[in-house]
Amino acid sequence: MFVAAVTQLNCTSDVEANWKSAEALIRRAAGRGAQLVATPENANYLGPHDRKVRCAEPLGGATIGRFAHLADTLNIHLLVGSFNERSEDPHRCYNTSVLLGPTGKTLAFYRKIHLFDVDVSPEVRFLESDTVVGGSDPKIAETSLGTIGMSICYDLRFPELYRKLVDRGATLLTVPSAFTATTGKDHWEVLLRARAEIEARFVRRDGGCTFCTFRYQPLRRLPPRGAAELLDAQLVALRDLGARGFSLQTEHPLAYLDHVLSRGAELGFEEVHVRTIPWLVLRHEGALRRAAAAGVGRQLGARGGAAGAADAHGVELVLGQVGFEAFDDLGLRVFHKGISPADNRAAARLLGELTDAHPRFEGTRGHGFIALHPWTRPADLRTNLEACRADAPWLLADLDPRRRLELYNEWSPLFWKARDDGLLEPSRDRFGWTFRFADDATGEIVAVASSLARGRDEPGWRVLDAVLAAYETHPDPAERKRAYLEIREAPAGAFS
Repeated sequence: MFVAAVTQLNCTSDVEANWKSAEALIRRAAGRGAQLVATPENANYLGPHDRKVRCAEPLGGATIGRFAHLADTLNIHLLVGSFNERSEDPHRCYNTSVLLGPTGKTLAFYRKIHLFDVDVSPEVRFLESDTVVGGSDPKIAETSLGTIGMSICYDLRFPELYRKLVDRGATLLTVPSAFTATTGKDHWEVLLRARAEIEARFVRRDGGCTFCTFRYQPLRRLPPRGAAELLDAQLVALRDLGARGFSLQTEHPLAYLDHVLSRGAELGFEEVHVRTIPWLVLRHEGALRRAAAAGVGRQLGARGGAAGAADAHGVELVLGQVGFEAFDDLGLRVFHKGISPADNRAAARLLGELTDAHPRFEGTRGHGFIALHPWTRPADLRTNLEACRADAPWLLADLDPRRRLELYNEWSPLFWKARDDGLLEPSRDRFGWTFRFADDATGEIVAVASSLARGRDEPGWRVLDAVLAAYETHPDPAERKRAYLEIREAPAGAFS
């Protein structure tokens, strides 16, 4: 026996956000003892199909490279549900699932054979073959955990594939998927059970984001069609699989909290994870505060709300993967966040307050914060340090001078912006590329702080703060150098 974990993602065309979400969940699963972790189909990109083809990579590209590095770091088997692999056809790519071993080595890869070409309804028509080349070979992988038979999503409708996998010795079948709401509601669980029972094998149900196909339309005041029924059906299916928690990820996830917490508690779930963004946290601030305040009262018989339901029923509510990115104006513009620094700080402050007030509410872990990008200025560093101290001390660890934006590949617009500005530099140990800072002063501060932080007991952000203060205080280079040397010679714990 071994521990397996599946991750639920709400992937979009934002490749870096997808990676951060996947990495955080994979690390969390490994930290809980999982020896096999799986991501859904389209784990790296889910967006416009023409861009999917243009951004396709070879198996040895940056996407699989960083998943492989993570598998090696965590010493786990890692199934990358699927990614867009480059093919010989310039207009189409492969939809490829990749199994990585504990050393990061690729144990097997499978190119989806049965492509999703269907007319589900007048509103739902999809021809995967327009942009994807179908594979031809069923694949199994011999591992220390057992023999794994690989498939992807729509393959589930073709029992002959699973018969071939079992005939070749498969004892574990994987079906990473991004099923639609329309077909998933009626067919997903039924087909999985059919494959498992017919083949007499255990099937891993690692569906994509459970709720990723919902479209909440608040301005039209229309609820998603059949939302409650679909939520309930999927929660029951997850419960029957032995899941202890689930993830709620939609455009407006906070609108569903009351229902899913209540239903989740009835079904015996221990955790509910919500992925959202700062402006939605603020948009629902009143509801979150009322729910949190009602939580304690509800245990005494008063009426409660979402966070209150978590308190009352013993369900841990986790608001994670909120991409704050930065608290300075330039950083928010660089990352196209569409929110003011004041509002971004207010959202962080709210999550911190609710976390401190309610033991079953967690809103301060797993968030994105990237203060060091190619265009960071010293003033921006000071703004972020002071903002984190005041409103989000739990984000200070991300201000370590050795942590910076990683330009994994050509998918990111920031990659091309850095290239156009002449800031891009090759790097073997940073997924192929790194950058120098456009502002020489920032380059000096980060280089000095990175060097001085090595081997010290203080958190990296404290060293960065000390070096930045030296730079701000001493405009003369000679005086500044002496100040840097004093920081180097300061005793351990001097900046704590």
